Amino acid sequence: MRITYISKILDFVFGNLFVFFVTFVWTRFFWNDQRINLLVSFVIMVFVCLIYNYFSQKKAKKSEINKQDIQNAQDISTNFLVLSKNDVLKTFAKNLGKKYNVKIEKNFLHINGNLLFPIFDMQEITDKEILAVYQKAKNIDCKKIIVVSHKKNVSATQITEIFTDKKFVLLDATEAYKSIYKPLEFDVPKIEHKTPKKHSAKDYLNVAFSKKNTKNYFMVSAFLLFGSFVLRYNIYYLVFASITTIFALYSHFNKRFNKNEEKIIENI
Repeated sequence: MRITYISKILDFVFGNLFVFFVTFVWTRFFWNDQRINLLVSFVIMVFVCLIYNYFSQKKAKKSEINKQDIQNAQDISTNFLVLSKNDVLKTFAKNLGKKYNVKIEKNFLHINGNLLFPIFDMQEITDKEILAVYQKAKNIDCKKIIVVSHKKNVSATQITEIFTDKKFVLLDATEAYKSIYKPLEFDVPKIEHKTPKKHSAKDYLNVAFSKKNTKNYFMVSAFLLFGSFVLRYNIYYLVFASITTIFALYSHFNKRFNKNEEKIIENI
């Protein structure tokens, strides 16, 4: 489990608490009954949470490629990195030959009047490599130039837009999987992926009560203390300010969770 996963959980918790407390602060101006304020604040928090989750899921469904497809795309592309150029060309020719007329050239493939250049490297394909491909292909009669790579950058994509005499298509691993690998059923190599390490409650306490969080707890405590002077129901702010102050002191002086402070984040 990585620190980003913990961040998502904390964002969810603190996001809902933020909505609840903001709503609670405003509702107290309309109702003097504390129970009504708490109930209304809770209902609004749930309502906002449901709306947020609805649009988040709706946005996720629009994605045309799922996590497994992304992993397959990376595995196929990674496998091409360790193959020789001839082996890569032969693999493409074998699979594309199922539906198209394919002819292998030195650095590319002829496919039904189109040219396909497989260029695989650990680094992102560059604009210089794109220019080199265009120089090779500009005098060859073809409808389209297709470059398949492991990664691409913005400059490489932008430079393809200046070619007006031939249509130029640049695909990275995910785009190639969607357009070529998956429809033509490229073999997905078996690559072992490390299972994320599961962490105990103590690991999360190491993060929560790390010495580095002392300042954060003190800042929250000071903010709540200030709020107790200007807002109603100041007793609640004083209680939470006291709790965060205790957290700050404990984070600073405790030895149990600060033994391996420098390795806390790295191990998650």
